[in-house]
Amino acid sequence: MPVINPPSKRRWGLGHWRVVSLVAVHVLMIAHATQWLITGTTVSPIEPSESMETLQTGAINAGFVFFAVALLITLIFGRFVCGWACHFVAYQDLSRWLLGKCGIHPKPLRSRLLIFVPLGMALYMFVWPSAYRVYKAWRGDDPRVSTFFPEWSNGFTTQHFWETFPGWVFAILSVGIAGFAVVYFLGAKGFCTYACPYGGFFGIADRFAPLRVRVSDACDHTGVCTTACSSNVDVAGEVLRYGMVVSPGCMKCGDCIRSCPNTALTWSVGKPAILQHAKPPAAEKPAAMFRMWEELLLLALFLFFLLSWRGLYGGFPFLMSAGMSAIMAYVTLLGVQLLYRRDVTLQTRALRAASGVTPFGKLYGVLTCVLVLFTAYSALVQYHRFMGNRWFDRIVVGEIAREPEFDPQRDLDAETRAARDIAAEHYAKYLKWGLRDTVDVQFRMAWVDLLRGDRDAAERQVRAALVDQPHWANLHYLLGIVLRADGRNEEAIVAYREALAEAPHMREAAQQLGITLIRAGRYDEAIEHYQTVTQDCPDDAGAFYHLGALRVDRGQVVAGVADLEHAIEVQPDFPDAQYQLGLALLQLQKIDDAIEHLETAIRLSPQMAPAHYNLAVACFMKGDLPAALTHVRDSLKLAPDDVQAQRFHDMLAQQLNQTP
Repeated sequence: MPVINPPSKRRWGLGHWRVVSLVAVHVLMIAHATQWLITGTTVSPIEPSESMETLQTGAINAGFVFFAVALLITLIFGRFVCGWACHFVAYQDLSRWLLGKCGIHPKPLRSRLLIFVPLGMALYMFVWPSAYRVYKAWRGDDPRVSTFFPEWSNGFTTQHFWETFPGWVFAILSVGIAGFAVVYFLGAKGFCTYACPYGGFFGIADRFAPLRVRVSDACDHTGVCTTACSSNVDVAGEVLRYGMVVSPGCMKCGDCIRSCPNTALTWSVGKPAILQHAKPPAAEKPAAMFRMWEELLLLALFLFFLLSWRGLYGGFPFLMSAGMSAIMAYVTLLGVQLLYRRDVTLQTRALRAASGVTPFGKLYGVLTCVLVLFTAYSALVQYHRFMGNRWFDRIVVGEIAREPEFDPQRDLDAETRAARDIAAEHYAKYLKWGLRDTVDVQFRMAWVDLLRGDRDAAERQVRAALVDQPHWANLHYLLGIVLRADGRNEEAIVAYREALAEAPHMREAAQQLGITLIRAGRYDEAIEHYQTVTQDCPDDAGAFYHLGALRVDRGQVVAGVADLEHAIEVQPDFPDAQYQLGLALLQLQKIDDAIEHLETAIRLSPQMAPAHYNLAVACFMKGDLPAALTHVRDSLKLAPDDVQAQRFHDMLAQQLNQTP
């Protein structure tokens, strides 16, 4: 077998080069963030979790490319990217080194079931969303999901670099938990082993890598390599049984190679781990750390803690929660073992000995009970939030909810009202029992209050949320909706402008601002606003429609026609634009063109009574009275109280009766 990199006898070795590599990674991270702070635009985060955005929206970003390249490298060389380029590995190694300087050398947790958690998390993050999208597209009952796969687009640059990262508090906590806490309770690189979702895929890819740590006949089985390994791999046992390291937990750090006194370990190319079988006679495997029922309990506890803590009160991001949950599951299992085992220890501290539970063990047991009880309480709070979100997502309402004349009893069907009320019930319990309010729940509760017709309560919820998140554009946008629905157009205009100040390309806020300016009678400002929107967003059919209608209404008919034609070019099935263009062409005496667009509007929206009426007018202007009478009758069927249409109908009927 060809040797790739024999162990170095020099003082400057693999460990030092790996430190240089990990430091360089952090220098690049700082440079990346600094460049964004200076210029406002940068390459999208080079983080594997960004692949979720690619799979959901089709925006190919730097994180997706990095993850794909890292998987390809792992297929060939093993988990070098993990050991030499991962910032979380750096935190764990630094924590392990500092704990060692303090005389603390944690023993690793060795679980047979918890080791599958990273793969489960990886499937949840990267496979489940795509599979669910395919299922929704196959069912065809969700208009938001019409294709099996999203349309690919360019997402390599961003102006919102920090948007997908936690705040500074949770960033620091994540480093502390993924570093010192995980290393102390779970062992070196315990986060990689039991909580890293990317490791779920890297571990599988590593099994196919031909480059591995292999052993020669010079090995005298001292076990020094296992002691030196910072990845919790039983190197000595694996090379004895397989002739190489087969564990997917091997991060290719080179610790075992550097420590071997006989230089018996090397990196070399050969048969991958997935094809290697134990050498006869197979050496006995080390005894399991836990019984199988304890393993099952450990896994159940992990899921309990993860579901209870993840996103609690708008904090605790997924990866941090996973690391916390692995620690708390192990800690709780030790607390359970106090009830029946004679010898229970936490690292070097005895919790229970032959003489009984130690004083430290008693304190440990009390604290464990407090942890479990508080988590159960948090689980109840999380349940109400989850159920509230589930029912909130079933609420489907139209534009009418934004209008002052909105009547929940009249404008919402029974199913929507039921979903609204159930969501309100769960959100109310969350806000009552939670230790603090969270902006996302306040945001949804404000919508629910608006849909219940309680605009005062909706406004209170939004303003309370704005105290915590004054820069969240969606909150300003929702405040504008509440104020406009309450008839307070001037205040709503201010709220919409603040939303656009935070998110200049927020089309919903831009649309509502223009509509509210029109309702407030500020037509010139509305025209100026829509001109700005159309310049920035030439594919915004709604903005061109409103600009065209405004210009026609203000006497700028030719310019208005051009805007309406552009709106239809962008969105041909836009009935309102077709209708407004038909009216404008009538003013220009282009009767045939007007009829064509009015007929198209009716085809797209048969219930549009004004389109039927104005088509009747166009036919009358053309001299086709029978057609005009037919269309005005269609108009009256849809709007029988239309006095103007009734008079026109009577006039046409009278003229036709006088015709021989």
